[in-house]
Amino acid sequence: MSRPVPAATALAVIALLAGGCAVPAIPPYAPPPAIESPPREVPAPANCTRTLTDADSAQGALDRADPGERLCLRGEFPPGTELRLDRSGSPGEPIELMSGGSTVASVTVIADHVLVDGLNTRGGAGIHAEGTDIVIRNNDVRGADGDGIECAPCVHAAVVDNTVSGVGGTGVQVAGRDIAVINNDIRGTGRMAQPDSDGVRFFGVNLNIENNRVHDIGRRSCFRTFPGPSLSSRGRSPDADSDEPSRSSDPDPGSDPDRGSGPDSGERGSDEGGSDRDSDGSGSDERGSDRGGSGGSGSDEGGSDEGGSNERGSDEGGAGSSASRTAAAVRATYGVTVQRNRCVDADEWCLLASGTEGSNLGAQATIQFLNNYCQTGSTEGVRLEAYPNVVVRGTTFAADYRTAVLAERGATGVKLSDNILLGTFGLSQLDETSRPGFAESNNLNK
Repeated sequence: MSRPVPAATALAVIALLAGGCAVPAIPPYAPPPAIESPPREVPAPANCTRTLTDADSAQGALDRADPGERLCLRGEFPPGTELRLDRSGSPGEPIELMSGGSTVASVTVIADHVLVDGLNTRGGAGIHAEGTDIVIRNNDVRGADGDGIECAPCVHAAVVDNTVSGVGGTGVQVAGRDIAVINNDIRGTGRMAQPDSDGVRFFGVNLNIENNRVHDIGRRSCFRTFPGPSLSSRGRSPDADSDEPSRSSDPDPGSDPDRGSGPDSGERGSDEGGSDRDSDGSGSDERGSDRGGSGGSGSDEGGSDEGGSNERGSDEGGAGSSASRTAAAVRATYGVTVQRNRCVDADEWCLLASGTEGSNLGAQATIQFLNNYCQTGSTEGVRLEAYPNVVVRGTTFAADYRTAVLAERGATGVKLSDNILLGTFGLSQLDETSRPGFAESNNLNK
């Protein structure tokens, strides 16, 4: 099965983040290859700086990589091969790890300005990244022991055009700021006995989750907030760098410098569909146009700027410190758009947003859930717990629900409009603490 890298991916992702163009309709469901099927075929990358054909040469090249290099994996690699990149590219000169479909067990990136494109992973730990200006694109992740693709903490990043299947944990997990999760096919999560194995799990500010196909989710929801990343075991310890604050899942909204002393309700106007991605100055014109729109220099995000990012060699124990500092400053999830996704056959909810787990704590303009398709196994399609100011618009609810949207425990300011309910179930169920600010209009049962 051929799956070429789209030539227009970069411009498309940039435009999506900037709200500059319309997105095509959600493509029809098409199951990805089975976990045990042969690796997919993708075009071999061209213009390679180095071609790597064995595990030792591949890791050695990653350990010496310089900005602007394109490192291309080619051929078969031994089962269990794990690759790690701790060296950063620079703005406009990313380090590119590419392949035409070579298979490894896992890829770990603790660096800035990096592209991972066209790889297959089987078993192992999937793909994990921490850093600024990261693009994870056109990869096929199957059978990972934990999460399939994780970008946490990341700033100005994109997870685009990947297939994730049969993983033990969550399909795609992102945390940080200015991250796009677009056009991925995610299925069969929760292969192992983990209590929470969602399709897409997210935490942070200015996140765009769009046009993904999420199906056969075994243990929880298609889309779900979470409390935020603890320090990854694959990254540096906070003690390794005095500038690296430890991250906590016990947020303090008042300490977020990007939000000042109160929530920024203008982060994304609820009547505009949430497509304006540059309202905070992190506009899409800063994102490298040849890389899939991963984000710009990030110099205003973490205070580290890019001037020395290419000097972070592996002898420093990893890079990505600007993203780590920025993620440490992000204390809640807001300014999120989840739109034009297809969610089918999840055990529980299409969207679960819970402020009780520390992922919100009163932030305004939190999530816009727009033009999605929901067919899941719970008694409600969307569940909001202590999560205020959520907009659900233009979404089709197509299961035997009791109610389309459940709001409880102070999930105030919910707005429901232009939704289609395929059945005789009700639109909403609210407890008394969630009634203030509730509004609904033009919703239709069919």
